[in-house]
Amino acid sequence: MTHSDAVGILKSKAVISLAGKYTVKVTNVNPYAKGDTIAIANFNIMNAYQMEEAKGLLREGKFQEATNHGLSLSLRAKDYIPAKGETVDIEVSEVTLKSGEKALLAQSCIQRQAVTASRGDWSEFEVEVEESAPAQAGDLV
Repeated sequence: MTHSDAVGILKSKAVISLAGKYTVKVTNVNPYAKGDTIAIANFNIMNAYQMEEAKGLLREGKFQEATNHGLSLSLRAKDYIPAKGETVDIEVSEVTLKSGEKALLAQSCIQRQAVTASRGDWSEFEVEVEESAPAQAGDLV
């Protein structure tokens, strides 16, 4: 991976500094079997700590490793399992780590609910067009 490729990937990821609900793109979903976890989903969003870690790796020339930084979520069989490229909503919470530090981490992934749009009522503007003879060259002035 080139420096330019890595920077492009990292620039595509949003950086967050607050807990909340975010609409994000799923960048990858990998099978993973450990305990209740059956997959890990990665998203195109990162917290500020992850951004700083990625910048450090870029400076060291570790381009692939830099792009691996971003929020992810362990998924269980009962959870919604998104597909790569899908847009989903995630809940991000401030979590206290074992080290005592606080971090913004994805806690859940929710399928987006699409709303069906209608075409609207244009019937009052629909008029029957009378068929007329084609315009003649002399008719245009």
